Amino acid sequence: IIQHFNMNIFLDDIRFPNEVAIYTKNRVYGYNWVIVRNYEQFVRTCRDHWNDIQRISFDHDLGQDEAKEKRKNGMSKRKARQEKKLSKSGMDCAKWFIDYIIDHPRFLPVIYIHSQNPVGKENIAALFASYEKHN
Repeated sequence: IIQHFNMNIFLDDIRFPNEVAIYTKNRVYGYNWVIVRNYEQFVRTCRDHWNDIQRISFDHDLGQDEAKEKRKNGMSKRKARQEKKLSKSGMDCAKWFIDYIIDHPRFLPVIYIHSQNPVGKENIAALFASYEKHN
């Protein structure tokens, strides 16, 4: 397997790596990151740069930016919240990534989870731990 390893993917719908660096106190967020905001961008970026991915940092809750935009355009707060729940999450991205890596073998990149959702963070970590244990 040819490996280039020079891309870092930062999955978060609203934050930037420098903001995450502040609360995580993790220097890794000083690297250059390609920012992806949703599931579709994540999948496209991974497919386009499959052999170049060195690190991925996951947020769990995605869709906040879309909900804010819908509120700004007149949608009720309740309806915007309901639609946000339909947005694919960081966990959906992680599941897609695991499925894709099984079909397109390569080394697992370094995985970070910067989500402030403790349950979501734990679930993503458990998914990758399970993959590593069985592969």
